[in-house]
Formats: sequence, structure tokens, C-alpha cells
Amino acid sequence: MRIKYFSAIQILLTFLLLLLGGLVHNTESSLACPDWPLCYGQVFPKMEGGILIEHSHRLLATLVGIFSIFIVFFTHKARNISKENSHANIVAWASLGTVILQGLLGGITVIYKLPTVVSTSHLALSMIFFCLIIYFYHYWTWKVLKEEPIVLTDETKENWTASFKQLWFAGGILVYLQIVLGAFMRHSGAGVACGLGMKNSLMCFDNETWSHHLWPISLPAEVHMTHRWMALLLTIVSISLMVMSFKRLSKIELKGESKKFLGLWSGLFFAAIIFQATLGILTVGMNLAVTPTTLHLGGGALCLAIAWKMFLNLWTIERDTFSGDLVNTLSDYVSLAKPRLAGLVMTTVLIGMLLAPGELTFFLSVKSMFFVFLVVGGACSLNCYMEKDVDALMERTKDRPLPTGRLSTKAVLTFGGTISAIGFAGLFLTVNWLTAVLAIVAWVFYLALYTPIKTKSDSALYFGAIPGAIPPLLGWTTVTGRMDTLAWILFGFLFLWQLPHFLAISIYYLQDYSAANIKIVPQRKGGRKTSIDIFVYTLGLLALSLTPHYYGYTGTTYAIVVFVLGAAFLGHSGMGVFKVENDVAFKSWARQYFWGSVFYLPLVLGAILFLK
Repeated sequence: MRIKYFSAIQILLTFLLLLLGGLVHNTESSLACPDWPLCYGQVFPKMEGGILIEHSHRLLATLVGIFSIFIVFFTHKARNISKENSHANIVAWASLGTVILQGLLGGITVIYKLPTVVSTSHLALSMIFFCLIIYFYHYWTWKVLKEEPIVLTDETKENWTASFKQLWFAGGILVYLQIVLGAFMRHSGAGVACGLGMKNSLMCFDNETWSHHLWPISLPAEVHMTHRWMALLLTIVSISLMVMSFKRLSKIELKGESKKFLGLWSGLFFAAIIFQATLGILTVGMNLAVTPTTLHLGGGALCLAIAWKMFLNLWTIERDTFSGDLVNTLSDYVSLAKPRLAGLVMTTVLIGMLLAPGELTFFLSVKSMFFVFLVVGGACSLNCYMEKDVDALMERTKDRPLPTGRLSTKAVLTFGGTISAIGFAGLFLTVNWLTAVLAIVAWVFYLALYTPIKTKSDSALYFGAIPGAIPPLLGWTTVTGRMDTLAWILFGFLFLWQLPHFLAISIYYLQDYSAANIKIVPQRKGGRKTSIDIFVYTLGLLALSLTPHYYGYTGTTYAIVVFVLGAAFLGHSGMGVFKVENDVAFKSWARQYFWGSVFYLPLVLGAILFLK
């Protein structure tokens, strides 16, 4: 149970870190330390004034990172004891990766002097990390709670639907979007766009018309009032969720105090939303005073935590009672878009935006990422349509909406085609023509070449790597509207990175791919020769990672860092050549290489950002 206590401490530390981060911004201490990761070149500078606040934030973030490493260590040991804990091990590694990325974003915030997009993304990612740690704590505490049998009445089982947990998840998403919008509002200066003081805390004083309005005409004021209207919407949502939850939870039979414990969360969510709205009014009414403004951020985090925990409670009850997730039409359409894959694509698009020269505005980045998300979701949906017969043969895909018949082929085809068309049109009309063209190229390669070829030839690997390497270019061209040398280097690096990455997957899932008649390199070459290919491609990655330095985009420090990273990664790839083919150790090496590649990529991209 050490993991449970470590994760509980981690939740507390993360919440304090969020509050301290808000204090850094609200006291204008963000650039008190002008360098990163040190402060005036020191690990422990003279701690006074703004330096005390800013550097304390960095030190606490370091402590959170150390706890993340401990959690990974203990979870890995738990996984070795029982394979049942494998999922928790993945979440632990995901949280560690998130906190590393969060640290890099914090460094970018300082190095690039508080760009709005980066500062907003920094907070947005911190909330994701907060949710991951809460999930981790939930997993280990629920293992204890499960010792008390969870029993639903027959009437409840008949009426229980997937919408119960989905509505709570949607409530959490609304809170998350409100937090991100609030962060953008503060970092962009829109926090004062409706005036300050109690007389401006409800209606907006529009500087364009010098009068109070429920909806102003200036853009910064519109952003501010959108945040306020969202607060009203969340109040209504919290009341609805509370009423619905009390009604449904009344039909759940649990021993001991567990039922009361679960029933508290819906009431707490309503109370937290009201408290948060009150803090928002006080923030404006007290002229952005440090205390209410900082507590307002903390209140937002609490609202998100409660909604997320309630969702996890319901999700776990559902899985334990019905031996799996319940699904409905909404969840089926969401699964078609493959949100996890789409999220990874959005991350690489954002990296392309951050690397590109020029000014990146918040609304431009949001528009671009939204329409790219639609294109990706459309392509994934159409991919499911094209591969419905193949999915039925694979253990990990046989329960998708089309193989099971939950959705018709016509519905999936219409859905995928429609959101793809909206995405293309949105990029062309609101971003620029080059980004739209690149999105179309990626879409065509993925659906017209990669998807049909992969059941005929293992050369599909190379066709599939092209659309996989385009997302950073979408971010780059969103900002610049053109292709530059560094953009082509990014494309080449992402293209080459995918080859050994997916070869490692194909070694690990060889039987699964063979059952679905998907052609992969290990089938033709065997494991030993495939491992040699992985080594050669990794050597190419090492060489290509040094090209930004060759062309003058980065400094000597970058070259040293990526060479050390690449050499270590190359050394691990070489170990596969000496493993016995089809042995357990060989598959274990392939899995380790896969996860190593997942960490190697953001580290190299982060080095390009930081070490110019």
C-alpha cells in the first residue's frame, strides 16, 4: 500500500504546486529568475522577493518529479507481482512523461518571455497531470474498496446506461475547458477587459461603448465574458448532475460507509462550483488581488478533481458490475475518432507551432488544432470503415463498433466523411492554404495508400510513416505559412523515428498481426533481421538529430545532449541483435525499445526548443 500513500502525497504536492504557480503569475514573479533551469546560474540563489516565489515553484516541481519516479518504481514492482497492475504501470509512466513535458514547457515559458500560448498550455498540461495522479490514487484505493461487494439492484441494472458516467465526464471536460479559457484570459490580458471593481463583477464594462453589457463588442472583452457565461453554464450543469446522481445512486447497494462516500461527490461538485463562481466575482471585485485570484485557480482544480473522481467511481462500479464498459452511440462515435491517437497528433502539431519562427496567436492555434483534430478523427473513422473485416479478426479490435454491428457502415462513412470535409474547409478558410493541403496529403496517404496496402505488403510501413510525420508541419505552416529547412528536418526525423518504433511493435504483436493477415516486416525477414533494421534506423536517427546543429539552428550544447541521448538509444537497439529470436527476452527487448522511443522523441524535440 506504499503506492497509495505516495500517490496521496503526490496529489497534495501537485495541488500546492498549482497554487504556487498561480502565485508566481499573480505576483508578477514569472521572470524573477531570467534563466532556466537554474536561477541566476545557481541552484539555490538568495531567496527573497520574486525569486523566493518563482524558485520555490521550481523546487517544488522538482520534488513532484522525484515522487513521480518513486511511483513508477513501486508500480513496476507491483506489476511484476501481478499482471493485473500492468495498466497502473502504464499510467505511472504516462504521469512521469507528463511531468517531464510540463517542466520543459515551464522552461520555454521563461526562455521565450511568457508567450501566451505556452503559458496557457503549461497550466492545461498541469491539470492533465493532476487528473492522472488522481486516477492512480483511485486505482489503488478502489482495490481496497472492492473487498466490499458492489451490488446493483435488478431495476438499476436494467436502467443503468453508459450516459451516467459520460455526463460526469462531460462535466469534467467543461470544467477543464473553463480552466484553460481562464488561463488564456489572464495571460493575454483579457482579465481586465471588462473593468475591475464590484460594479463590473457581473456585467462587462465595454471600453468600446463606455457602458455595461452582457455581451461586449471588443474581442478581449468577449473572451472575458465567455468565461463568465461558462461559469453560469457550469452552475446549471452541477445542479443537474447532483439531482441525477442522488436519484441513481439511491439504487446502489453497498456495504458500510461506501455508499455515503460516493454520494458526497455530487454534492461536493455543486458546492465547489458555487464557491468557485464566488471567487471569480471577488477576483474582479477586489481588482485582481493576489489571494482571491490564486484561490480561484485552486478552486478550479478542485472542481476538476471532484468531477473526475466521480466519473472514476461510476466507471469502476460499471466495470466491476457488468464485467466491462457499457457503451452507447455517443461513445461509439467517439471511439471511431481514436481520441488517444488524435491527442498524440495534437501534441506534435503543437510542437511544430512552438518550433516555428514568428508570432503564434492563441485563437489561430486553437482554430488550427480544432480543424486538424476533425481531419484526424475523420481519417480514423474512415480507417475503421475500411478495416472492419480485419478488426473482427484481431483480439484487441474485435469489440469496435463496426465488427460488433453497433454502428452501420453507412453511418460511419457519413460521419468520417463529414468531419473530414469540415476540417479541410476550416483549415483552408481560417488558417492558410498550405496547412490545408498538407492535411489533405496526410489524409490521402493514410486512407488511400497505407490502409489498403498493409494487408498486401509490409511496404505499408513507409507509406504510413508519411502521414505520421506531417503533423509537426501542420503546426509549422500554421505559424509561418511556408516550409523551411528546419521544417523538412522535422519531417525527416519524424518519418525515420516511426520505422523502428513500429518495427518494435510488430515484433511484440507478431501473432496478432498475423491473425489479421496484416503484412509486417518480421513475417518476411524474421526477428533477427528486423532487429538489425531497428539498429540501422536508430543510427540514422542519431545522425539526423544532429542536422539542426549543422544548419545553425541550435548550439553546441544541443549537439552534445542529442548525441548522448542517441548513443544511449543506439546502444539499447543493438542489444536486440544478440537476443534469441522469439524468446521471451527478445519480445521484452522490443517492448522496452518501443517505450524508449516514446521518451526519446519528445526529449530530442525539447532539446531543439531549449538549446538554440
